[in-house]
Amino acid sequence: MELERLEKEGQIQQVEFSDWAAPIVNIRICGDYKVTVNAVSKLDNYPIPKTEDLYATLGGGQEYTKLDLNQAYQQIELDEDSKRWALTLAAYEYTIVYKEGSLNGNADGLSRLPLKTNIEKTPTPGDTILLMEHLATTPVDAKQIQKWTRKDTILSMSCQESRKLPAEAPLHPWEYPNHPWSRIHIDFAGPFMNKSFLIMVDAYSKWIDIHVMNSTTSEATIAKLQQTFATHGLCDLIISDNGAAFTSKEFADYVKLNGIEHRTSAPWHPASNGCAERAVQSFKEGMKKIKEGTIQEKLNRFLFNYRITPQTTTGLAPSELLMKGNSSHV
Repeated sequence: MELERLEKEGQIQQVEFSDWAAPIVNIRICGDYKVTVNAVSKLDNYPIPKTEDLYATLGGGQEYTKLDLNQAYQQIELDEDSKRWALTLAAYEYTIVYKEGSLNGNADGLSRLPLKTNIEKTPTPGDTILLMEHLATTPVDAKQIQKWTRKDTILSMSCQESRKLPAEAPLHPWEYPNHPWSRIHIDFAGPFMNKSFLIMVDAYSKWIDIHVMNSTTSEATIAKLQQTFATHGLCDLIISDNGAAFTSKEFADYVKLNGIEHRTSAPWHPASNGCAERAVQSFKEGMKKIKEGTIQEKLNRFLFNYRITPQTTTGLAPSELLMKGNSSHV
């Protein structure tokens, strides 16, 4: 009888078959959608935080602002552009993830767009090395300070508690090369995605070559260098850290035999090989964004996108700078 009444009022309609049919439960007529609609529905959950969690979050604060949400966000004035974007974004489902600016620089696509004006001279990149010679001498030495502070126990204790970390040595930028493939920076990345990678960066064009490494020995490293040099030719200078693969006699004999100068960065100061360090960071961030494919397929996709993207330091894509300058160098 109830079904007939609902059908007569136009609230329900009789059909022969439905993909969303649901069983009828007793007592009252209602649809049990937990086996149909609920299984494919997305729900927005906004759990109320516990009081203990709020206290832990606000702990240590000194000034607070109270916002009355009686009328929700209607009391916050928005300009016309903000209202437009709010309505546009409301139609999508997305997750906002915070990332510090210092960790997001290499992944910022907008910063890699070409400059509005043509660059007559390629700007010098900010690669730096450590220069201990720039440290200024002090009027007193450590022995004199130690002798004077021992005479006053309170002063000695205060110095211990309030002393600052030693000042960092100044950094000096590498000179910008005159042509492509003159100076390359190399470094290992990994273990990353259960693999090790050898990364090579051309300081002039920012071109990157990356090889998957089954071993990081000198022999395996030399084999990958030979593979790269077979494509681009020998370089003039190699910059690396003090890893075992780069400081071995076998590696030293190889670069000497091929007339390549080899310099290592200052121990415990990776910033002196900053060009390779930034390439490692860009490589890891780019690989994480590629969700499908094998390791080699992801690597190929990353290198393709990177090599055709203009750089902030040069205004041109690495492929354009490398290929344009190779003819004069050869």
